[in-house]
Formats: sequence, structure tokens, C-alpha cells
Amino acid sequence: MAFEEAGASIVTPENTSATLGATARDMKNQRNWNPELGEDAKRPLGDLVCTTVHSLWEGQESRHGGNGCREPTQGEAGAAVMRAVLLLQW
Repeated sequence: MAFEEAGASIVTPENTSATLGATARDMKNQRNWNPELGEDAKRPLGDLVCTTVHSLWEGQESRHGGNGCREPTQGEAGAAVMRAVLLLQW
């Protein structure tokens, strides 16, 4: 997955075997992931970024393929791609 590879190299460059789950955890702990946009203090954009990473990790159980998971629906696959693209753009 593109975001798993790119995200880990930015979030934890010293961890060459970081997974998407580790990247999500580290981003949440670092608390400094904010896209360059104005924001509402009640809804920090950094929280949205971390939530989006976490939803990609939790929601796309078949991302590794061949692990006994069912095939994703077209809608699930499309949603995962759109989240990954958004994260890569951020």
C-alpha cells in the first residue's frame, strides 16, 4: 500500500519495518500532523489526519491479500484508495 510505505518513511524513518498500525500509533503520539489549512480549535485537523490513517488501517482488513480475508467490495476498495490518496496529498 502506497501510504503504508510513504507514511512510515516520514513518520518513523528510523523504523524500516513499520506497519500501517505502527504509523497510525506513532502519528497519534506525535500529535503534530496538521495539513496546512486554517482550522477550528474545537476540531483540530491533526486529529482528522490521525483518524483517517486509523480508519484506513482498521477498515481495510484485506490490504495484505492472501490472508484469508474476504475480497473487499468495490465501495470498500474505492474508499480505501480515496483515503490513501488524501493522506498522500496531505
